[in-house]
Amino acid sequence: MRNRGDAGVEILVEGSERNTKIFLRDLGEKKPPLSQIYNLAVHTLPDKNEHKKFTIIKSSEIAEHSGSVIPPDIATCNQCLRELRDPKDPRYEYFFITCTDCGPRFTIIERLPYDRNNTTMRQFVLCSYVKKSTMTL
Repeated sequence: MRNRGDAGVEILVEGSERNTKIFLRDLGEKKPPLSQIYNLAVHTLPDKNEHKKFTIIKSSEIAEHSGSVIPPDIATCNQCLRELRDPKDPRYEYFFITCTDCGPRFTIIERLPYDRNNTTMRQFVLCSYVKKSTMTL
């Protein structure tokens, strides 16, 4: 998976035809409540079965679509508030807690693609939970 320079996302999915169809269905039906899918392009590639885990790779500067919409900021969601207040949660009292349901967008972004280093958040240390993720940049 990677962000694109037009605020889009590129996802490579490997798996059986059945599982790929389920993924595409779930992408539309189980997406975060504020997310919007304006266009979905599916391309079938030769079956290489190369990837064993979810990985976020370096974003692309490619911008094929104009008029991209960066979501407005909204209030912190109830799930984030629960995590913020739970001493057993890795994000306990983490000032910059956010998720895909409520995360800040418009007021912190400086340019696309929407990556941390292109936002005002780049100067702040990530919580230990995020640092341990499977992200590779």
